[in-house]
Amino acid sequence: MANFRPGKTMTLDDQTLDLLLTGEAPPAQRAAQLLDAAEAALSGGAVVPVAVWRRWLDGTRDPDLLAALPDAAARERWAEAAIAAVRLGGVTLETLLDQRVAAHPERPWLREPDTAGAGTWSYARARRKARAYAAALLQSGPRPRIALLSPNSARGALADLACLLHGILVTPLSPQTEAGELAWILERLDIDTIVAGTDEQLDLARRAAAAAGRRPRLLHLDEGQRGEGSKLLDEICAGLSAGDVDAALAAHPRFGLDDVATVMF
Repeated sequence: MANFRPGKTMTLDDQTLDLLLTGEAPPAQRAAQLLDAAEAALSGGAVVPVAVWRRWLDGTRDPDLLAALPDAAARERWAEAAIAAVRLGGVTLETLLDQRVAAHPERPWLREPDTAGAGTWSYARARRKARAYAAALLQSGPRPRIALLSPNSARGALADLACLLHGILVTPLSPQTEAGELAWILERLDIDTIVAGTDEQLDLARRAAAAAGRRPRLLHLDEGQRGEGSKLLDEICAGLSAGDVDAALAAHPRFGLDDVATVMF
């Protein structure tokens, strides 16, 4: 490991990151010093600002730096440091997506078949929709529990993402789930809201809710659906102002890194 530690250990701060992330030293040297600086801060109990830990994480994910780590032991050291940095930097899925929005707001992220261009979701557009979906789902109560029954689609993915980003428990389920199985899941997880992708899944949700003796809030994603007792999620969003969305999300606590956020069956 001697060749992996050129020079002295550096303090982990913005000045060090400026030097090592944008400097002209070989990637192997920069990778070594970035890792040494993080490990020194962690072992020495140094007070490192949240923004610096986040910047370290964002910088060290550079493929050139990661590829310069010389062996499995070095990569394991980096992984351990990164996990600690995630916790100390308060990094969440929401943090990561916001970074992508800030860096590449109009870069295409999700695509779905569409001839008019509306099927392309940039980072910024997807972020806005996920926030609106989350605010609409929070109308179910202070701690909603969501079952998502949808075929593979951009809006289904965004409904799932809305929950994961904003501290809403969600279980994404196969659209082929049987009514009896779904009834058991509704009861087991105390589901209060079902988001259905198509008329078929909406009918499944009704049958399962009846079998479980429950009356969940029924929402759907397909504009062609007009099922009795259900509401189109996008129509609810249309009635929310930007201020409504901001207020709803600001008031709702996010999950901690060790909390259950999603349940898979």
